Order: sequence, then C-alpha cells, then structure tokens
Amino acid sequence: MDDLTLGGPSDVVAADLDYISSIQDDTGLCINASKSEIISRGSRPRTAQFEGFISVAPEEAELLGAISRLTLLSAHDALILLQMSFSAPKMLHTLRCSPCVNHPRLAMFDSLFRKGIGTIS
Repeated sequence: MDDLTLGGPSDVVAADLDYISSIQDDTGLCINASKSEIISRGSRPRTAQFEGFISVAPEEAELLGAISRLTLLSAHDALILLQMSFSAPKMLHTLRCSPCVNHPRLAMFDSLFRKGIGTIS
C-alpha cells in the first residue's frame, strides 16, 4: 500500500497522522509530506502535522488520480476495477437513497462518472 486518503475535521486528520507516525517503525508506513495534499476550503490548518503538505482547492482535487490512472489499463480491466474495487455503483446507490437525494452536486458527480467511463472505454 502506498496511497492513503484521510478525511474529516483537521484535528481528527492530525490525530490520524500522529497515529500513523507512531506506528511507522512497526508497519513500514511513512507519510511523505512532499507528496501529500491537503484539500481544504478557506485557510489551511496550521498544525505541525500538515507541514510540507501541498494545498489543493476542492475544485482542483483528484482522488489519487483514480480515473486518469485507469486509462493505463485495458478498458475491460479498468471497468472491472471501477465497478468492484472502487464500489462506484454502491456509492451511487447510497448517495441516491440518502438525504442528499436531488442535491445539485449529484448531477455533477454523474457527469464526472460518465466522463470517466468514457475516458476508460
């Protein structure tokens, strides 16, 4: 494993980073701050755990380069990964059945998902 995504309030993410740092000798996990991004609206958290992280606006964020990396695989393999590993259909179902139904961002999500599938195939 060489990619990790953490999310939540900055104090919770900072605590998670502290925990990862405390177990790095036992697990081999190590946070590379020069490759790490912090996606945040407004001002960047000032805690030491985020020192060296790259600041990215939410509109410019790309979760681990997921779709662009899938284009490196055959279309069939990429679509299987998208369906099974990334749980895209389950996420769509959850979003459609949760209180966020009819939220305007769902249309944007659908559009990005279609664009990603079009890029793969």
